Amino acid sequence: MNAELLASLRTITDEEKALLQGNTSIQKGIYTSKKDFVIDNERLLAKGRLIEIRPHTRFAHFPKHRHNYVEMVYMCAGSTTHIINDTDRIVLEAGDLLFLSQSATQEILPAGEDDIAVNFIILPEFFDRPLSMIERDNVLRDFLISTLSGSGSRITYLQFRAKDILPIQNLIENML
Repeated sequence: MNAELLASLRTITDEEKALLQGNTSIQKGIYTSKKDFVIDNERLLAKGRLIEIRPHTRFAHFPKHRHNYVEMVYMCAGSTTHIINDTDRIVLEAGDLLFLSQSATQEILPAGEDDIAVNFIILPEFFDRPLSMIERDNVLRDFLISTLSGSGSRITYLQFRAKDILPIQNLIENML
């Protein structure tokens, strides 16, 4: 990854500063107003936007939650550990991608200073046009259709090891 971009992503956010100063838990009010921990796209997306990118919050355990959007996590450096649907322990390493549907639950163990990930917050309607271009028998297409239709599917997340796939790395860097 481009060194300048990675240095920018390493910048400690205000939320992370509060965590380092002793406030040891995630401030749920940043992410939701609901009693259940469902991260709300309206808290993270500017009005009228279909996609937003934000750095993953480090230094704290991110408790079990869901999203009301599709989340894509890209691991830029280091690693993070995710517990998906209470049972699947996924370790993302540099170059890995993780897609989560709205029905997946996710818990994230604390990330250190050098564990740099970015979260893509994506509204389902973002996929309307690209979905029509994906071939029929494709796991990504099946994942998107089940996510967008809200139907219960056994596919609630997809993980891709993309560390050595230069076009994917370039695409992510350009998006960032």
